[in-house]
Amino acid sequence: MSADVARAAGLRIGEHAAVHGLGSVHVVLHGGEPLLTGPRHMADLLGAVREGVPAGVAVRFELQTEVPPRCGKW
Repeated sequence: MSADVARAAGLRIGEHAAVHGLGSVHVVLHGGEPLLTGPRHMADLLGAVREGVPAGVAVRFELQTEVPPRCGKW
């Protein structure tokens, strides 16, 4: 996924949160595929999502997988 796509997803999540008056959102990454991006790109993607969400909305990220991390950086 590109940072532009992640940013667009963040904007849409932010719109949804605003319409429904949400003070927080929970983004779940599921499966082993997110681990394939590497820590640096994942940080960029999560940052791009967070940028799209309004300042008053807390964003919580979670990774749900059965795949063990491939390196100590995870």
